[in-house]
Amino acid sequence: MSTGHVDVEALAAGEPEMSGLRAGTIVFIAVGAANVCNYLFHLFSARYLGPASYGDVATLAGVIGIIILPLGGAQVFIARHVAGQSAHGDGPSHSNYISGFGGAMLLAGGVLTGILLVCSPLLESWLSIGSLAAVIVAMLVTLPSFVAPVLIGAAQGRHLFMLVGVAIFVPAAIRVVLTASTLQAGLGVTGTMAATLAGATVAVAIPFFALRGKLGGTWRPRLPRRDLIALLPVIAGMLAIALLTTDDLVAAKVSFTPHEAGLYGSASLIGRVILYLPVAIVTVLLPSVSARVSRGHSARSLLTNSLLATGAVCLIFTVFYTIFPHLIVRIAFGAKYQGAASLLWMFAIAMSLYSLLNVVLVYRLGHHETRTAWLLLGGAAGQALLFVLFSSSPRELLTVSILVAASLLAATILLPQRALEPHVGQVP
Repeated sequence: MSTGHVDVEALAAGEPEMSGLRAGTIVFIAVGAANVCNYLFHLFSARYLGPASYGDVATLAGVIGIIILPLGGAQVFIARHVAGQSAHGDGPSHSNYISGFGGAMLLAGGVLTGILLVCSPLLESWLSIGSLAAVIVAMLVTLPSFVAPVLIGAAQGRHLFMLVGVAIFVPAAIRVVLTASTLQAGLGVTGTMAATLAGATVAVAIPFFALRGKLGGTWRPRLPRRDLIALLPVIAGMLAIALLTTDDLVAAKVSFTPHEAGLYGSASLIGRVILYLPVAIVTVLLPSVSARVSRGHSARSLLTNSLLATGAVCLIFTVFYTIFPHLIVRIAFGAKYQGAASLLWMFAIAMSLYSLLNVVLVYRLGHHETRTAWLLLGGAAGQALLFVLFSSSPRELLTVSILVAASLLAATILLPQRALEPHVGQVP
């Protein structure tokens, strides 16, 4: 598979006034294509390795997700900052700020990567992973994953959605190509993690090369205390979504047999399509909300339209998963995974609720409202505790997920709107 030639410099030139519909279409296509690639990554791994070894791949991918998905908070923060400043005509580049922020993230990523490498033997034992090398390579994904969100967020805040789309799709395409190659070479779970590391590195290289003329000359770590305090709730919100939608994979690996964990992981992957397809809506929503708020305008219509669009996508997939579960699993993973079919409708409901919750979270973050993030993080802690108490079967885990998701969605929607109003007109 070839990703073709991409003129990243042309992408960096951008089209700042791109319409919301066109921007959403570009990001939707990119996210959809990346999800196809991610599906192929898991498909190749599952079919080649079998349920037991694929359980290792799904679990390590879940651990990586818990570590790096919260870093989307840095992308949200940078995008919000750039969009808000640009709305006030304060210049499009913000090169010193972005490079200083990137340097701080690079330093933090290096420290965390070192800690995770030291802890790799403990993770191998606790999660019953069959290869220490696979765990080590998986933990190395942390370092580039700390930098990519800063660069993609800078492009997102400038409304360079074509560049955002390329930075989302191309690394996923490279990952799946390398996964097929490493599995054919007999490298097993370690090979799949090496392909993941390569994709994460490319996710840094593409926006860095495209924006290199608009970045500061040195990436000396610089993150003002005020911005660090403002960033924490954004990271907390993203961490909450990551935990709420991923830690069931860890619970399944610890509680079930390797074969059962592999089946659960395959059903989770199919269900997660519902969670990630509406990401295009969220990607366009954030800078649009920030720009409107910075101008002192209301953004509630954006929330309503985003929830309706997300709900429509989720409903279509939920109906499809409920009516054709065995067909979907057979096409996706083959006959060996048919035991996962009965779980699809429950995953569809859980991921639909979390997709809607993610839209509400991003809308609130666009208003600089922090209580929602901490509420969700508390909910994630509560869900983890419930998983300890109720993990005797896959259906029990999914019942907990659905109940927690529904409760948190209701709580966030009912959170008083007046909490948002003082921030109208405030520049991030």
